[in-house]
Amino acid sequence: MKQSISLCLSLACSALAAQTPSSNLMPDGSRDAYVGIGISSRPVYEGANDQRTDAVPAVQIDWSNGVFIAGSTVGWHVSDQPRLEYGPLLSLQTGRTEAGTRTGLDPVDLTNTAGSVTTPPTGLLPGSVPPLPPGSTRLSGMQGIDPHLELGGFVNFYLTPQLRMTTSLVNGGANQRAAWRGTVDIQRVFRPAAPHHSFSVSAGVTLVNNDYNQAYFGVTAAQALRSDNRQYSPAGGVKDVHLDLRWKWFLTPSWLLVSTVRASRLLGDAAASPLVDNADQLTLTSGLAYRF
Repeated sequence: MKQSISLCLSLACSALAAQTPSSNLMPDGSRDAYVGIGISSRPVYEGANDQRTDAVPAVQIDWSNGVFIAGSTVGWHVSDQPRLEYGPLLSLQTGRTEAGTRTGLDPVDLTNTAGSVTTPPTGLLPGSVPPLPPGSTRLSGMQGIDPHLELGGFVNFYLTPQLRMTTSLVNGGANQRAAWRGTVDIQRVFRPAAPHHSFSVSAGVTLVNNDYNQAYFGVTAAQALRSDNRQYSPAGGVKDVHLDLRWKWFLTPSWLLVSTVRASRLLGDAAASPLVDNADQLTLTSGLAYRF
């Protein structure tokens, strides 16, 4: 059996990972599974200043028929072409409370794998963010987001054996059934500088439609009345750009340590939202898993 190079931590995060596990050339009827635990430090919610650190489970299972489970995402590698990967995705995404905390599980994949209509309150310049009253957050008075399913698919193409372009498109996010999110990433896997180590870099963009931005970054008239935020109706477009650095260390044939750093920057109408305190976001994760 080819040793799996994929590991996915089931972390509390806000978005489906841009990259899916690579397809594995395994004997018929076989499977490859990793289970473990990790630590994640990330913004409390997308656009927040404060970080939160949690212990999280790590789960990655690949079957020889192309089906895989990566945290709370289920997918299927349909293609049998060595340079092309594609298939469906189904993912359970986290919710968000008024305190900014997340509910449910949402995976981070460590494999690599028009203008706005705004009505600012009197005395505030467009784009300005008023100070928060003591004990409140930017989400105080905002509608919560329930955990939800997202359905879509992915297409990956190998430009070279070490260079892969990954794309995904999913629907059904947040409180908007018509919310869409797409990602485009380029991943480069480097030859190991030392035995049992591997390193990869990926960079990409996330694109969303109006309904997605409204659910996560918009403020309706009713929400503006019961919160300290001005009314804000964002349009769709590029939501963020991001850079991922991943390091894998095969400690033994059965134990794998994976660490990743993701730096992202909110752009466009998402960055201009009154809910955003900091457009620059940093996520650090590290996980240890055992191979069954």
